[in-house]
Amino acid sequence: MSDQEAHYYLDSQETRDQLRVELSALPPALYEGYKGIEDKVNAALSKRLDPLITDQGRALLHSNQTLFLQPADAKYIRSHWTNSEGREIDLYPGISLLGRQHYINYYMRTSRSNSPKAFEGCLVWRGRIPIVCIDVDYISSDGTEGPYPASPEWLISNAEYAERINSLQFGKYDLYTLYYVSKQIANTVMHEKIHGLQDPHLPSPVIEAAAYYLVDEIFRANDWGAQLTGTNMDLLSKQFGGLLRQEGDDLLRFIFGTYDSYPYPVINAIQTAFSPKIIDQLSKKGFFKSRWIEWRVETP
Repeated sequence: MSDQEAHYYLDSQETRDQLRVELSALPPALYEGYKGIEDKVNAALSKRLDPLITDQGRALLHSNQTLFLQPADAKYIRSHWTNSEGREIDLYPGISLLGRQHYINYYMRTSRSNSPKAFEGCLVWRGRIPIVCIDVDYISSDGTEGPYPASPEWLISNAEYAERINSLQFGKYDLYTLYYVSKQIANTVMHEKIHGLQDPHLPSPVIEAAAYYLVDEIFRANDWGAQLTGTNMDLLSKQFGGLLRQEGDDLLRFIFGTYDSYPYPVINAIQTAFSPKIIDQLSKKGFFKSRWIEWRVETP
């Protein structure tokens, strides 16, 4: 880890707990449910990725790091505790994985506005702490106000969900909300934790495609349901899945920074599968621009 990265790395559980106590948008009654979801996410990630990640990464999957904040607090942390340069750094000096294209960040639209909105966006900073912005304006059918409830007991398959509620006459909407939000929170926490394990020097399209693909793979493996975005990020995720089947776990070792030697074959495969031309074609495929991925790209 470089001195620059170390400056942003927060490895103290005590400090993380202090931040949670001071800033969390969750009342104590809801925290245990969210914590339980993170525990379940940690276990699922460990089962899939444990042999492929660093010792530091394994330690991160044995602790509760996620902060659930109101958007204003999350924006404050981002503006005061992140690398302001906002550009990728080549992992290997003199070599750019994707030619001279530097992918800084992206914007993804979605049309699923009629679904319960558990959070208003999320970000991860260099402390490797996932920060999830919580919507605190939910009102349940009994008049209770505050953040959406969530529970690891509702990380279940669609079939099991249907079985649980079919016999009920009342309260179905609240249970649907609990089911949907629990999955949404697990999805977001898992996605951001994967980013915390990845080598941050790699190009954004590669690490985003990897994170979206692995969340979907792990959710399916645990029978928690497919996790698709409804945008062209699904195409980039599928592209990464095809590359993973071709290269095997060596691809993930490279993504997570545990490849033993200089991985020429893996790098060549990434450059072929995620060339700037292919990224652009997949990101802007289709007539409906609501599915497009907009990348901020710089050419030095």
